[in-house]
Amino acid sequence: MSDDHSDLLPGPAPTRQAENAADAALDVLILSRDRACQLDAVLRSARAFLSLPHRVHVLYTTSNLAFERGYNALRRWYPEVDWVEEGGPFRMALLELLERIAAGPGRHLMPMVDDQIFTRPFSAHGLVDLLDEDEDVLAVSLRLGENITYCHPRKIKTTPPDFSNGHRWDWKRANAGYWNYPMSVDANIYRTADIAPYWPTLPFQKAEVLEAAMSRRPLERPHLVCEAAPSVLNLAMHRVQSTFQNPAGNLRPEALNTSFLSGFAMDVRPLIGRTFNSCHVEAEVSLILDARWQPAGPRPPASPAWKPTQ
Repeated sequence: MSDDHSDLLPGPAPTRQAENAADAALDVLILSRDRACQLDAVLRSARAFLSLPHRVHVLYTTSNLAFERGYNALRRWYPEVDWVEEGGPFRMALLELLERIAAGPGRHLMPMVDDQIFTRPFSAHGLVDLLDEDEDVLAVSLRLGENITYCHPRKIKTTPPDFSNGHRWDWKRANAGYWNYPMSVDANIYRTADIAPYWPTLPFQKAEVLEAAMSRRPLERPHLVCEAAPSVLNLAMHRVQSTFQNPAGNLRPEALNTSFLSGFAMDVRPLIGRTFNSCHVEAEVSLILDARWQPAGPRPPASPAWKPTQ
């Protein structure tokens, strides 16, 4: 990657991921709803920064034809991704996809959501190998690091564990907030063999309820591990569900989708390498012209940008 992070600009997918997918040990499962523009940023940043051999699966749904148009474009632009439209109950679609993933060659599963981006490289083979070597390790967190001292969803301070013996901690003894919350679907790498029999036992019908069900019945392995700095960041622009009133910005999903269909893409380059005190941030994100839509007719003359509320 060049110093100006030009690899993160919208463009054709390189062949690196496709070449590695055949022997990939990691399956990335992204849950998405009405966020094609943001999902595009997830896929571009993962393509640039997730250097572990991996396969990407996207389970998505849309609430109208305008949102569906965005996902149809992504399906053309990312043919290497395993695209799965819900087409029915979320639970059934997720468990069918999980069963197919578990039957494949991958040993590790990383759930993600569509409002995340990678902000720095993640290639920590040693941490991921602990999942094969140490039965006490539950997951590898890509969103946690020494800088995380504030829990945005709960609006509380969250003190990191003692890292004097490495970036490994007992989550049952950790401080409230992110650090004692082991069952995240925000870029935690788990053993596929742990998740495959576990998710079918949980009571959930909606995507947003899955993590809540996991948190109420966590797996018993006591330790989590992370790197010194996070490689993944959640951009809390807006909510696309009404079950949980998590704090978020006031950008309307329809407005972002309209800009996306008009020929703009999210420019995540200003966030690359930055660290924040929370896993979720209401950061300002600008849009840039996206040549992948050509020929797409007239486009707005200027790049709209979302201004943060906090």
